[in-house]
This record gives sequence, structure tokens and C-alpha cells, in this order.
Amino acid sequence: PVPVRFNMEGKSCVEFPYNLPSSFEPGTQNRAQLLELAQNAERAERFNDIINIMKCLVAVVDSDDDLTTEERNLLCLGYRRVINAQRTAWQAVKGQIIFEQENDAEAGTNYAALLVDYKDQIVEEMKRACDSGLDVFENVLLQKFKSSSALTSKVVYLKTAGDYHRYKAEIGDPHAGKVAADYYKRALDMAENEAKLPTTHPYLLDVVLNYSVCLKEILRDTNQAYILAKSTFDQAIKKLEEIDDASYQDTTLYLQLIRDNLTLWNPPSSHSSRSKGHH
Repeated sequence: PVPVRFNMEGKSCVEFPYNLPSSFEPGTQNRAQLLELAQNAERAERFNDIINIMKCLVAVVDSDDDLTTEERNLLCLGYRRVINAQRTAWQAVKGQIIFEQENDAEAGTNYAALLVDYKDQIVEEMKRACDSGLDVFENVLLQKFKSSSALTSKVVYLKTAGDYHRYKAEIGDPHAGKVAADYYKRALDMAENEAKLPTTHPYLLDVVLNYSVCLKEILRDTNQAYILAKSTFDQAIKKLEEIDDASYQDTTLYLQLIRDNLTLWNPPSSHSSRSKGHH
């Protein structure tokens, strides 16, 4: 799809991937209308549409405001579903290439080379999706909103930028891993020291989960990944009784994922670097 361009001064999109309904009214109502469109795109499971609609919504939000939780979740959802599908496809084809390489010599076929070309196409799609996400999270969201009340949102934005750089590292970008780790580090620092999120907060646990996976799988620092995950897990477990009902389900889910990774990584020296964690 053609990427949406921002015109921040005019608070509108220069282009849109399809024709807006004739009932769409530019001006004071367009934020609410765009949210309604995005919600219906979610119901229709049209995740590329969610991305493009939410890009337009971001462009009309004032710099002294911020995305609502619902708006932020929809934006993240669109990218997550699109990129996760691409990652799954890339992993499946990559695995099949290994299988075909073993069979091509015996069968006199050339399927592995065919699949390599196909994998490269998926990689290019994934790069474009990650770069699109980074354009939004790095170049717009982290730059646009200046309100101190946006600290919690910035934790999410920093963590999400880290995710997209980590995905690029997975598919071969030699510099993206360190950039990802830096974003995760910044997100964790902001969560703990500026936003003052408790150790049991889902956003903080999400940062730790993905940061530790980046350390383990991308930077190959299993020891540091284990220390980070174990320290956070132990602190959070001590405060489980303090979790409110609204975040209990998310908190316990992240703690379960972190614990699963600790099981894979403990003791770090006894497991191959091929033992991958949940992320």
C-alpha cells in the first residue's frame, strides 16, 4: 500500500489509501470519525486499513494532547497483526528452504532457490512495514507529544520502536539490534524513573519481556537477559497482592511469559543460544 504522508501543520493527511466515505467531514469531527473507521476496520480484520486510518488520526491530534488508550491500542494492534503475519510467513518459508536444500540434490529440483526468492519478497514487505511503524513511532509520536502526562504513552512508543528495530535485526539488519536495545533501555528507564510505574505494571513488564528477548536472541547476552528478567520477575511476584483487578490479567500473562523464558534460560550457560524465548 502507498504510505500515508503527514502534513502536521495542516493536521490532515495528504493522501489516503482508499476513498473516504462521502459522509466524512474534515474539521472538528474527523478524529472521532477516524476512530470509528478504525474500530470497524478492526471488526472487519482489515489490519492494513487500521494502520492507514490511525496514521491519519495521529496527524490530527494536537501536540499538547496525546492519543487515548483506545487509539494507541488500535495503532499498535494494526502494526502488530500485520508484522506478526509477516514474521510467521518468513519463519515458515525459511524453515522450508532448509528442507528443500536437503532434497534438491537427490531429486534434481531447484525448489530451494525458488523459495529463497520468495523469502526475500517477504523480507522486503516486513522491512517496509517496520519502517512504516518507525516513521510513526520514532518520527511522529515520540517527537510530537510534549505533555508530561504522556510519559506512560512514551514508554509504549519507545518499547514499540524497539520492537520494530528488533524485527529488522531478525531479518538481517546488522545495526538494528543495538538500536533496539537502546530503545528498550530508554523505555525501561522512563517507566521506572519518570513515569514511576510499579514493577507489576503491564507496560513495564512488556518492556522487560521484549528487552530481555532482544538481549538473548539478538545481542546473544544470555546472562544479562536472565538477570534482567529474573530481577523484575522476583520484584513483581512480591507485589502480586497489590495488583488491581483492571491490570491483573495482563500482569499475570506477562509474568507467565517471563517465567517461561527464565525456565528456558536457567542456568544460562547450560542452554544453547538456539533456545528462543516468548516475545
